[in-house]
Amino acid sequence: MMMTNMTFTKGIGSPIYMSPEVLKREHYKMESDIYSYSITMLEIITWQNPFPKEIYNFPWDIADAITSGKRPPIIQEVKEDIKEIIEKTWKQEAKERIRIEEVVRMLERIENKE
Repeated sequence: MMMTNMTFTKGIGSPIYMSPEVLKREHYKMESDIYSYSITMLEIITWQNPFPKEIYNFPWDIADAITSGKRPPIIQEVKEDIKEIIEKTWKQEAKERIRIEEVVRMLERIENKE
């Protein structure tokens, strides 16, 4: 129980994948992993760095953007169903992010449509 209320990263890691609550050094839980999943998913699907160095020169530029509620653009080639999952998993407020079980259900629906 105590472990779920601790901040584990101690500021170590890439801000690209860190949720707003981690970047603000707040306590966090599973929802932070869901946020990281959304960024990873976007990166894998687009084969692009979600925070290009031409725009985000320094790691703190990324942290500032994320904590202020900004997210990387989702290119038009990303299917609407996938875009919906990404947007629901990177919400600013942790409690508003969908749980991984819902992500799995949404992905299964996409697979069944194809």
